[in-house]
Amino acid sequence: DKSFHLAAGVIGGWKMGSITKQKWESGGEKNQYRNKADYNLSPFTLDATARLGYRNFTVFATYGITPLFQKDKGPEVYPVTVGLQIIPF
Repeated sequence: DKSFHLAAGVIGGWKMGSITKQKWESGGEKNQYRNKADYNLSPFTLDATARLGYRNFTVFATYGITPLFQKDKGPEVYPVTVGLQIIPF
């Protein structure tokens, strides 16, 4: 019932594709636009992750070790994700 848990590790990823999708309404008419492109995103990612929890609640964070965009094709950005996971079972 009273479980404390801690986890840390590395997550790898491979970009299979990129798409943007826009939906809007103009003059009562619904419109949609989809575009598949490379967007200069890195094809492979490597993220460090940590999770800390008690019972049904877990706080997690992920930090990008590799940049989001390819070298010299965009700003040097490293993605960060922080969240709360609630599991009632």
